[in-house]
Amino acid sequence: MPANYYPIIICGAGPTGLMLAAQLLRFNIDFLIIDKKSAPTTESRAVVVQARSMEIYEQMNLSDEIVANAQKTDGICFWRKGKKVGEVQLKNFGSNITPFDFVLMYEQSKNETLLFNYLQKHDHEVEWNMELVSYKEAQNRFIVTLKNDDKNFEVNTEYLIACDGANSKLRELTAMEFSGGTYENVFYVADTHVKADVCLTRLNFFVANDTFNLLFPMIGERRFRAIGILPKKFYHHTEISFEEVSHQVDKDAGLDLGFYNTQWYSTYRLHHKKVRSFNKGNIFFCGDAAHVHSPAGGQGMNTGLQDAYNLAWKLALVIQQKAKENLLNTYHEERNPVAENLLKTTDRMFSIMSQNTKMDVLLRMYILPALAPALMKIKSIRKKFFLLASQTEINYTHSSLAKGVSGKIKAGMRFPYIKLSINNEIISAFHLIRNNTTAPFLLLYYNVDARQFPADHIYKTAEVEKNNFNDEAFRKAGFSSSFVCLLRPDNYIGYLAETFSLTEFDQYLHSFLN
Repeated sequence: MPANYYPIIICGAGPTGLMLAAQLLRFNIDFLIIDKKSAPTTESRAVVVQARSMEIYEQMNLSDEIVANAQKTDGICFWRKGKKVGEVQLKNFGSNITPFDFVLMYEQSKNETLLFNYLQKHDHEVEWNMELVSYKEAQNRFIVTLKNDDKNFEVNTEYLIACDGANSKLRELTAMEFSGGTYENVFYVADTHVKADVCLTRLNFFVANDTFNLLFPMIGERRFRAIGILPKKFYHHTEISFEEVSHQVDKDAGLDLGFYNTQWYSTYRLHHKKVRSFNKGNIFFCGDAAHVHSPAGGQGMNTGLQDAYNLAWKLALVIQQKAKENLLNTYHEERNPVAENLLKTTDRMFSIMSQNTKMDVLLRMYILPALAPALMKIKSIRKKFFLLASQTEINYTHSSLAKGVSGKIKAGMRFPYIKLSINNEIISAFHLIRNNTTAPFLLLYYNVDARQFPADHIYKTAEVEKNNFNDEAFRKAGFSSSFVCLLRPDNYIGYLAETFSLTEFDQYLHSFLN
C-alpha cells in the first residue's frame, strides 16, 4: 500500500506517465504512479518512435535496446488500383541532424514495457489496479482519494499530473476545457500479416477515391500495422468483424493483400482536441490528457513523451527549492504552441488523406504519388520534411527561459547534433553533454575565458577544446567562433552568448532559480 505522502502523484502509466516517472528519477524525486490497468498494455497502439524521442532514450542509455527490437522504415510506396505508382526513399534524410536519421516502428506496448522495466531497475514500481476517485485542496496540498480492490484511501501530494489519456478522469475532475471536435469517419486498426507482394520495409499507402489504407511495417516476418477508413455503410454497425473489413480493404486497394494471423483489431473514431491550459494551479496535463489528434505523421505518442521530458525537470527543481514557482509556468508557455501547431498540421494532413472534395481526391490519388518522389529528391525539402516529422525542429525560442544568440543559433533551440574532436577522439556532442551532466544544467563553452564563471551547484562547466576540427564543426552548425551556452536538462539551450557577462548571466539565472 502507498505511503501517506508523495510530492508528485502521476495518474496514468502509459508512455507519457512512465516517461515522466523515469525523468523524475534523474533528480531523485519521489513519486507515486498509478494506473487502473493491471500491467503495461499488450496492445501495440501507437507504433512510430521519432528521432527526438530516441534522443531522450539515448540520454537514458535505452536507445540501443530500441533499435535492436524495432523495424526501421526506409521509405513510402504509393499504390493505386493495385499497382505501385510512386516510391519515396527515406534513407539518410537527417544524418547531420540527429544520430537517429530513420523512422522506427516500436509499438506503444514495447515503449511501456521498456520504461516500466527501467523504473523497476531503479527500485520504483507502478501501483497497478489503482485509480483516482477524487481530490480536494487543503493548505497548499491535495488530499487525493484513490481506490484499489474496492477500498478507498487518502494520499497527500503537492502536485497532480494527468497522464491518464484522452478520457482523463483527473482532467474531468478539474473541469478543464478540452475543446475541439471529432472526425466523422470511423477507422479500423489491426496488427496483422500480409501475403501480397508489397514493400516489406516501407510504409505502403493505398490511395482511393473515397478512402485510404496504410500498412506500416512492423518487426516480424510480413507483419504490418494496418490502418484505414471504413466505408460509411459500416458507421452504424455495433460490431464489425476484421473479415468484413479485410474484404473491403482488398477492394479499395485493388489488390488481394492476403491478411492472415491478425493479432489485434479495433475500430474507433478520431478526435482533435486540446486543453485550454496545460495546467490548473499545481495540476498538470500531459500527453493525450492534454491533446489528441489525427495519427497522421506518427506524432502523438512522441509528443506525450516530450511533454513529460519538458515538465519533469521543472517540477524537480521547484520541489528541491532550487527554482522559483514561476518556472512551472513555462510548461504551458512552451508546450501549448507545440500542441496547437500539431493539431493544425495533422488536421490538414488528415483532410488530404480522408476528405472527398475534388481537390483532396486529386491530391491523394494523383498529385501526391507523382510529386512526392520528385520533391523528396530536393535536399532542402528532404531536410524540412525530416525536421518536421522527427520533432527535431521543435524549439522554445519565444520562451521566457530563452535568452541570447550565437551566430545563427538562438537560445531556446535544441542543442544541435555535432561531431567534435575531444582528446584526439571524434565523439558526438550529445555524448559529451551526457557524460558531463552531473548537475541539472551544463555550462558548455568554446573559446571563452572561463575565469569569470561563478561556482554554482546548479550547473557544471565543460569546455570544448579549441582546434580546427571543432572550429569547422561549430561554424557549420551555425555557432559563432566563440560562445558560452547554458544547457537545460532537456538539452535545449537556455542562455547563450558570444562573450560572457557575469551580470547578464546572473540576471538570467535569478529570473527563475533561487
